[in-house]
Formats: sequence, structure tokens, C-alpha cells
Amino acid sequence: MKKIILIILMIFITNTAIAKGPEKVASYNRSSYPYLIKTEKDFDKASTLEILVFMKALSEVKLEENFLKKYLILKKIDINSIKKFHNKIEDLMLKNYRISVKKLPEFDVKNTEELYKRANKPVVNKALLDWHNKSLRFHRRYVYEQFRLAALFPRITSEILLFSENEIRGDKYKDKQFLLTFDDGPANKSKGNTEKTIAVLKRYNIDGLFFVLGKTLKRRYTKEPDYIRTLYKGMYTSSHGMEHYSHAKKKSWKKSIIETKNLLDKVFPNNLKSNSYFRPPYGQRKNSPFFKDNKISVMLWNIDSQDWSRKLNPEMIRDRIITLMLLWRKGVILFHDVHPKAYVALPEIIEQTKFAGIKWIKCKDL
Repeated sequence: MKKIILIILMIFITNTAIAKGPEKVASYNRSSYPYLIKTEKDFDKASTLEILVFMKALSEVKLEENFLKKYLILKKIDINSIKKFHNKIEDLMLKNYRISVKKLPEFDVKNTEELYKRANKPVVNKALLDWHNKSLRFHRRYVYEQFRLAALFPRITSEILLFSENEIRGDKYKDKQFLLTFDDGPANKSKGNTEKTIAVLKRYNIDGLFFVLGKTLKRRYTKEPDYIRTLYKGMYTSSHGMEHYSHAKKKSWKKSIIETKNLLDKVFPNNLKSNSYFRPPYGQRKNSPFFKDNKISVMLWNIDSQDWSRKLNPEMIRDRIITLMLLWRKGVILFHDVHPKAYVALPEIIEQTKFAGIKWIKCKDL
């Protein structure tokens, strides 16, 4: 009996650790970067440098099973998923780099091999040396984060790879287009984190797509329907399921999605289009025709703020998001409006990139 309990406990601990993410979370202080982003050219210059450092970190990872198991501290990995992700990321970084140096043809490269060579050249600008070393530590951890997700896919699904064209990560948006999304709300009214997050967005006239939990929304809507509708006025809503559990495991996952969509359609009849998006908790979902059959799109993300992590404060989250915006150059940004870090970090993210040519996507244009 004790042995059975121990096995169950180990399974629980393992699944909890996977759900919470890696032990190493990429973050660093961007104040070491010696230049401000005052123009679009400044953004492109910073983007070029971040891509080069990322590619240097990527070049250190060997696509060999034994190396990857030790590197990721995993006993079981999916080497095919890793290779698929690796090829995808190489292609995307080459594309992003060539966009970032478009007005500087002398820095252009023809292929990935040339990009790796450029990334591994010594830093000659002394003003960038401190930043480069800190950035390299960040990207080594970020590469680890990404490879870990790929190694577990599809045994444990996540945002790292897609099952079909019906799933969205943000990779196909236009350059410098970003969508702000927020999970797990509505937050407890007494804490007011959802209210404060929406207030920031309205101050800057930026849309937010809020992936709400059905049970929480239903409880608050039943008590104060007018307040809830007023709270989200001007914003857009989508489904995070009725409860925050893996929709790849429970038998009731289809019911959870349908019930939440029906509730959203009732509460927010003006948001019928955005109500048809579903964000799976932890990114875990089934590869099923159910979504297409019910005209529901799975909305994932490619920029994770990690704002739920106790290891990161709002300033670290701000710097992590700006760095990943420079790296990916487009995409879906994941925040959680139930936590206070989002509304604290957001204003500085917006202010520090306001001259960079960033286009915050309007939900009506999705």
C-alpha cells in the first residue's frame, strides 16, 4: 500500500513540476544595454543584436539524444519534436535577422550557416560587452526553456508546436505586430487586478484579449451582471475553459469548452467572434477535429511573460518581454490578469517601445 501511495505521489509531483514549467526561467536586467529605443532604427539594431546572441546560444545545443537528455535533465525526450522545433526556429531567426538589417546590406547574410558564423564572432564594441554577457546568459536559459517544451511534445502538449492551421501562436503575424492576451480572470474584485489591467490598456487605447475561466465568470456575473459587462467594455473575451485544468486529460474537456463558449455568448453578445477562441490551460489540449467542427480556434502564444512565477518581479518581466519582442519581432504575448505583475509591467513595456513602430493588434482585426 505504501509503495502504491509513493508511486502516486511521484506522478503527482512530476506532473505538477511539468505544469509549473522549468526550474530555470530566463530573465536579465536590460539596463546593461547601452542604447535607448527612440526610433524604429533603434528597435531594429537591438533586434539584430538579440537575434545574434540567441543564435550563439542555439549553436551550443547539440541535436544528439544523449546530450539533450543531460542538458534538459529529462529521461524521456521526443527527438523528432526537438528537430522540428529547431528547424522552425532557425528559419524564423534567419528571416527576422534579414528584416532587422534590411537597411544595412553590409550586415546581411544569405543562409543560416552565415548567421551562425556572425553570431559567434567576438564582441569588438566594448560598450556592448557587459550587455552581451548578460544577454547570453538570458538566451541560454531561454533556449533551455524552449527545448524543454519541445522535448516533452506531444506527450505533454504546449505552445511550442502546432497540430494544425486551426491553431495560432502568432508566428504568422506581420512584422512588429503584437497581441496582448490575459489568462485566468476575472480576478477577485477585492484585489482588482483585472480592473487595474484593463485601466492600463484603456489609458493607452490598446486592446486586450481576456481568456476567462467559465466558473469564475459565471459566479461573478450571477452576482453583478451589469458590473461585469461594464468591466470588460471595450475589451474582448475568449474561453479558458470552465476550470483551470489540463484539457488534454479530463474526459469532460469538450463539455468545458462548449459550456464556456455558451456562457461568453450570453454575457458578451457583442464579442461573438472573439468568444470563439479557446486557450488551453498550460497549452495542453487534444489534437482533435472537435475544434474545427465547432468553429473554435485554439489561441496559444509565442511570448510568455512568466508573470505567475515567484522568481520574476515586474521589472524582470518587463525586460523579458521587451527582449522577446526584439527576438520574435511579432506574436501573441501571454499575461495573467489575476496577478498584479501584468498591470505594473505593461506601462513601461508600452512606453519603452512606443517609438519602435510597434502595432498592437486590435481584436476586431483578428
